[in-house]
Amino acid sequence: FSFVGGFLIGWPVGTELGGGEPNWSLVGVGAGLITTSIPFASAYAKHAKKAVASFNKNPRRIGYHDAEFRLGLASNGIGLRILF
Repeated sequence: FSFVGGFLIGWPVGTELGGGEPNWSLVGVGAGLITTSIPFASAYAKHAKKAVASFNKNPRRIGYHDAEFRLGLASNGIGLRILF
């Protein structure tokens, strides 16, 4: 959301700087998308820290042969999942 929001803010600003007639409603939509992305980024950071802490509770030597690699569709395209 934040990348798209930044683009929607940057496009009219660039148009204004270039001397064109900008569509300022895109700035509002972009600001809304950036605002929407804040809880997602916060939740991602929280879950990532929780996953690392959970993994580090049981430290053991993990090698390449202990991991399972899966390639498949993810929410943003093709993803690689590594399972231990």
